[in-house]
Amino acid sequence: MKVLGKNGLSVWMEKCCSLLFLLGIAVIAALPWLLKAYYNLKNEDYARPIILSMLVVLYISGAISLAILVQLRQILRDVNRGAPFTMENARRIKAVAWLCLPVSLLYFIGIFTMPSALVLLVALVFLFLAALTFVLAEVFRQAVLYKEENDLTI
Repeated sequence: MKVLGKNGLSVWMEKCCSLLFLLGIAVIAALPWLLKAYYNLKNEDYARPIILSMLVVLYISGAISLAILVQLRQILRDVNRGAPFTMENARRIKAVAWLCLPVSLLYFIGIFTMPSALVLLVALVFLFLAALTFVLAEVFRQAVLYKEENDLTI
């Protein structure tokens, strides 16, 4: 499978980011109705306090996730244009890492109002992703510096 270039995976990933962004907006807009339908499907009480805390957590994490998608789409656009190693992309990767941290913190706080192993798992996953993305951002930044140095050595 071709990864870069026309009809490559990176082109499809850029399109997926755009599609996920639009779907994310629709889901965020429909959150109250989706939660109510979920509780009706489970035949459980629609407990108002927990629903409010769930809405707060989901709205905030949803908005941050949309911001992450915007950054990823911009990175993929540069990759598809043939210019992946730029300081702007290194900055975008670091921005994704910073955006993962509040989501993690939000879900760690959410454990108190929505006690669940899945809430803890989401918090830990976003914390791990933040740490991993900080490392990748630094590796990417160093690659850009090496590229710039190599470009000047000709």
